[in-house]
Order: sequence, then structure tokens, then C-alpha cells
Amino acid sequence: MDKDGWGGVAQLAARRLGRRKDVCIRALLLRPCRWRLPVPFVGRGRSVGLVEPSDSGPSRVSYERVAVDAAIAELEPITGIKIFRGQGGSNRFSVPGWTTASNQAFQFGDLRVDSPRTTVVVEYESAAGVTNLVKYWPLLRSEQRPTKRFVIVHVFQVASPGDYLSHRLLWDFVVERMTADLLARGLQRPLQWEARSFTYRRGETASDAIEFIRTNL
Repeated sequence: MDKDGWGGVAQLAARRLGRRKDVCIRALLLRPCRWRLPVPFVGRGRSVGLVEPSDSGPSRVSYERVAVDAAIAELEPITGIKIFRGQGGSNRFSVPGWTTASNQAFQFGDLRVDSPRTTVVVEYESAAGVTNLVKYWPLLRSEQRPTKRFVIVHVFQVASPGDYLSHRLLWDFVVERMTADLLARGLQRPLQWEARSFTYRRGETASDAIEFIRTNL
């Protein structure tokens, strides 16, 4: 926009804002300014609203956090369970026999739910990959494996049914390899461990995954 165009926008902003002292119209003329000015959003020749500028850019919604919060809200009323989340020390594990420091330990899922007979770990994924599945393989095949039934749940965020399809098929392939390897070591699926994947879209709560968790506790 040329200078004259910016001048018109500046006049519009001045009228809307009542020429407050804390407003610097020169910002709209691309001149140095000490104060910050809400920038008019103009559409089809008229002012639709004012958008407050932000040094950090537009706020980002964490749909994973929304889904985790929804799962916790659904599961918390169940008696006899403990819920863990995040990367705190109580939600980490090291593979027995591996020489790693405590800050190099793996996270026990974005969400972990413990009942007297089962541990359920839930990984919410917004990108493809199998690391958050494979990390449990050496744990389960070790001599110090979990004593309770161990259930792995992966919830992939997708925008369409085909999103990350190759990666989700690879996830299924790895689960089958884990099944064969762990069976040879006396660990039967689904009696002693299980792994299932689900999908959800932005803003959804992944209700089918929550129901699966509930029925496996």
C-alpha cells in the first residue's frame, strides 16, 4: 500500500480509537514509533475490526493438549486409578541394562494410566513416526519388564483418512514384529500386553481411544 493509502487507514484508525495518547498513528506510515497500535483489519473497503499485534506471532493451539485434557476429564472419575502426564520424573523409564542418565530416559507417553492390574500408555502424535512405539520394545523384552499388563495406545492426528497412511501401516508392521519377538520370550498378546492405534482430527477428543483405554484398565 502506498503512503496515501496508509494515510487513509491512519485516519480510519484515529477515528476508531479516538486519538488516544497511547496510540501512534505514525506506525501506519512506516515511521519509527514508541507506542504500539492495534492494526485495522480492512475488508471490502470497510473496517471489520482491530487486531492487536503480537511480537510472538499468532497464538498456537495445541490440539494434542486439548485431546489429553479431554481424556483425563473422562478417566478421572474411575476409582482405583492413577493418572500421570508430561515429562516429569514420575512419568519416565529407562531400559534395563542401558547406560543412560536420568535426563536421557524415555517418557511414559503423553498420558499414563495405572490401575491395579494394567498400565496404559497413550501417545498423541501430530506427526508420523514409530519411535514412540519402538521405545517400549526393549523394555518389554527385558528381564525387568513391567509385571502388570502393558497396553500401548497411539492416537494420530489426521486431517483426512489418508494422512500418514504409510507411517500408520508401518506402525502396524512393527507391532506384528514385536508380537512375534515377545511371544518367543513368553509374553503373549493381548493377554500380557497390547498395542492399538486410533486417529482423531483437530478439536476432537478421540472418544474411541478413550473408550478403549477405559475397557482395558
